[in-house]
Amino acid sequence: DNNRQLVFNTLAPGIEDNRIRKALAYAVDRDLIVDQLWMGYSRVPRTLNFPAHGDLYLTDRPMIPYDPALSRQLLQEAGYNGEELILRVNGTYYANYLEAAQIMLEMWKEVGLNVKLEIREGSSLYEGLYHMRNWSVGMQVNDILFPIWTDYGPSGPRTMEGARQVWIPREDYLELGLALNTTMDPAERR
Repeated sequence: DNNRQLVFNTLAPGIEDNRIRKALAYAVDRDLIVDQLWMGYSRVPRTLNFPAHGDLYLTDRPMIPYDPALSRQLLQEAGYNGEELILRVNGTYYANYLEAAQIMLEMWKEVGLNVKLEIREGSSLYEGLYHMRNWSVGMQVNDILFPIWTDYGPSGPRTMEGARQVWIPREDYLELGLALNTTMDPAERR
């Protein structure tokens, strides 16, 4: 299994407020994108949780809602005034991602977000200022650690220092991840 992702660079100025990131997420109609670009041959995933995780697949895990009204409200609460945010994509790496990015630009515009699309190739994707970028995350082993801990834990590619670092995990996340990584009790792991 593999998820296409929009990764927020929480270390970039202008997007550090979680309300802006939530507004970006709530403004995107994922079902519409999947239906239009993949004609029913794909599905909107439960974030970082795959059916192959077996008993740890959380069928009751909430989906990210499509809620433009909530998106506008969060932007107002955050004091967002139309500052430019940069979406950087690798235009040819993922099938339909450029088209999906163009659709998202229009959805964000509808709620008052000012997002500029930058198309980059190779390692230039990670250079300079950007607020979000495309990425994918897969499940290499059918254990819940993959990818939620292997990619976003302290030694994962999204958290290690360097060009790909986009966030610094909070202490409570690290505590939960350590517990997930060290216990075999299924109930505790859930």
